[in-house]
Amino acid sequence: MDIVAIMGFYSCKTGIDAKNVKLITMEPLGGYYEMLNKNLNHVTCVVTLQTAVVGIPTENVLITSTASDEQNVLMSPPSTTSVTLTENVRGMIQADILA
Repeated sequence: MDIVAIMGFYSCKTGIDAKNVKLITMEPLGGYYEMLNKNLNHVTCVVTLQTAVVGIPTENVLITSTASDEQNVLMSPPSTTSVTLTENVRGMIQADILA
């Protein structure tokens, strides 16, 4: 399980190297989710890809992040070329994912 997969380095490496596994990848941010989905095209194992925040047991979670022109999520401080992104995503807990 890759809970914050971002663009999928760990998921892709694991999915290519491992045999007979089911890989569960989670990424809440839309831009990273799209890149992750493209990157996982080379993975041959069974992949479950979801856009969700793990650890928050609610239906909807509002995420606000600051992104630069390079598509990096910044923690602090935002640069003058940064854009604030707000997304509404599903919240899940690990037990629900594994079920």
